[in-house]
Parts: sequence; C-alpha cells; structure tokens
Amino acid sequence: MRWDIINQLIKDNGYQSYLEIGVYNKAWNFDKIKCKKKVGVDPNKSVGATFALTSDDFFAQNKEKFDIIFIDGLHHNEQVQSDIHNSLNSLNENGSIVVHDCNPTTKEMQQVPRIQGEWTGDVWRAWVAYRVSDKLSMKVYDVDYGVGVIQRGNQQPFRIEGKDLTYENFAVNKKEWLNLVPYPDTVKPVSICIPVFEQYGKGDKMITKLLDSLKGLKGNHEIIVSDNSDNDTIRTICKNYPVKYYHNPVKGISANTNYAISKASHDLIKIMYQDDLCLSDEMANEFSKALDGGGWAVCHSLRLDERGIKGKEVKPVYTDDIIKGRNTIGMPSVIGFNRVSFEFDTNLKTLLDCEFYWRLFNKYGLPKIITKPLVGQRYWNGSTSRKQGNFTETEYKYLQDKWAELK
Repeated sequence: MRWDIINQLIKDNGYQSYLEIGVYNKAWNFDKIKCKKKVGVDPNKSVGATFALTSDDFFAQNKEKFDIIFIDGLHHNEQVQSDIHNSLNSLNENGSIVVHDCNPTTKEMQQVPRIQGEWTGDVWRAWVAYRVSDKLSMKVYDVDYGVGVIQRGNQQPFRIEGKDLTYENFAVNKKEWLNLVPYPDTVKPVSICIPVFEQYGKGDKMITKLLDSLKGLKGNHEIIVSDNSDNDTIRTICKNYPVKYYHNPVKGISANTNYAISKASHDLIKIMYQDDLCLSDEMANEFSKALDGGGWAVCHSLRLDERGIKGKEVKPVYTDDIIKGRNTIGMPSVIGFNRVSFEFDTNLKTLLDCEFYWRLFNKYGLPKIITKPLVGQRYWNGSTSRKQGNFTETEYKYLQDKWAELK
C-alpha cells in the first residue's frame, strides 16, 4: 500500500521530514507514516491537519523544504500538475515525491467531475504531462490504484500529443505511459514451512524465538507450523502468532518437513527449522525475488550459539560432494525453492538435506545465491543432527542402491 512505499523510501534514504498534501482522514495514511517530522495539509479544519489550507495557499506561504512529499489532494489534472510543480520546488536535493491514484482501472473511475464512489480522478494526465522532463525519474507501482514515485534523475523524455490523451488510449498504453512496474510486495507469495517438535525439552523456547524473529516480516507470505509434539504446549504458543498450525502425529524430521510443505498454499517454499532465526524483515521478499522464474535459492547466514549470539557469516556453495555428506550449503533454513514433486526421504537422518539439495540441483541446476545473511543457523548440542548421531556411511550406501548414477 501507499504507506508501505512511503515508509520504505523514508527508511532507505534516511529521510527526516515528510509533507502530506490532502490528509482527509489522518488514520488512512498520515498516522501510518514513520518520520521524525510530519506536516499535513488539508483545507478541511475538522481533519486536524497541521495546516488547514488548500495546497496552493500552503505552498504560497511555505519556506521549508522536505525530504519526501505525498500528493493525495484534489484529483484534478490541473491541480495535480500544480501540486507536483510546487512540491519539486519544496523538495530537498535527494528527495522523493509520491503521487497516489495514478492508475484508474475504468473510464468512470477517472472521470471529472466525479460520478461514483471509487474514484482516482484524472491524476494520470498530470503524471503523463511530467513524463516529458529529462530532469526527473518517474515510475508508478502497480498497487493501490497506482502509487507514483518522482525523483530527480534523467529519464528518457516521453511525449504524447494532446489529441491522443484519451482514456481509451491510456488503457491500452498505461504500462508505457506511466512506466508501470510491479511493487515488491506484489511479487509471488512465499510459504514459510516450520516443522517443530519438543526438541528434548527446549522446543517451546526455540519456536517462540523463531516466531518472534518473524513478527516484522515484510512481503506476501504465510507461516505454517507442523507440530510433532505429544502435548499442547506448542499449539498454545502458536495461538499468539499469525501462523497456520497443524498437528502431525507422524514422527521424524523428514516426515514433518514434508507435511508442513504439503500444507503450503503457495508454490514458493521457504523452510525454517525451529531452532534457527530470521535475521531480516526482507527475508520473504528476497527469496521471492530470487525464486522468480523458477529454480532454488540459498542465502548467506550467521552462525548462532545456543543463546543466539551471532558468529561468523556462512557463505553457501553447491559442490558435487554434497550428496556424499559434505554439506557446504547448510541447514534447510537457508534454502527456498519452487515446489517440486519429490520430498525429503523419510529413510534418511544424516543425509536427508544433502539428498534433497542434490535432487534440486538435478532438477534446476545451481541455486541462486542471496549474499545477504537472512538467517541465523544455530549450532548447539540440542540440534537434531547432533542428537541423532552420524549415519553418513550407511546412508550413502542406501543412496547408491536408490540412485544408479551414484554407483
């Protein structure tokens, strides 16, 4: 939504001052903006804006410059052009202007004067008028009726003759006219699949820490918890988080991981083990982008000890020796993949990850590498791999019998 885009621009650029033109209702957008200094302008005194003025009157007396300005006032072409002009003159050097309602979806929605409730006005005409400037950089995110972002830059001038500036032509050519692009949060959704169990008396503590680390996760995602435990402790914990909880009576990490994946609503799968942590609120978005177009992806991670203290960065790499147990990728918490027909082999304990990575490689080729440490991998005595022992030798013989190419 528009406030997500504005807040991301503020965060990415370290903006300190925000101006909103056309507040209307502070709860709709203004109150959701996180910025050190916020100024609102709306002629309706009951709104409670900082300035009860029209935008033209405000700019006529304004002497301040702002880092980011949001234009959502009178949705008439001429007025929006005036607001953009005045905003450019009131913008700091590296600032941004955000314009709402650039992308109407019907002719009636953009008609002036207004004839229906759902209305964008002809903001799009004002936007197109500024596409002729080679001193600006302009794009419209295809979300929330079109959220446009203007920054100083050097776009290729784009001119449309006035006689061709009809809604019918706009509807056919909007992608080019607006420079319409997908918003990052509209990329494919990700299913985060978490197999859990008592984990030798520490399962409740570990899943709580993991779910806490996922609280601020951005992007389009769901969180699935598949619980192997024999009591309701983890079920009760999950009631405090936005997760889809399932109880799975079939024991074993492979079977439980497979069950969690089977409950996923989406085709992009991200596994997280309960004793690991999410280290970035962009984890879902990063994997969604990396998995766009197919294949699998792995991310850098940080080593964690039992207390969660961060250690060195782990940089995954795929090698041909992975199938032999030389795991240079890491735990499944660092991988994501487009849904596949095969599963983790329930006959394996030590090589279950390695065989699964090998099969992903055989299907998709080398993984895409995300060079950001998005995940914390916990190396501790309570991990399943350490508790169950090492069966590499016997399991590799099993895999040689299973796969002729390994003999």
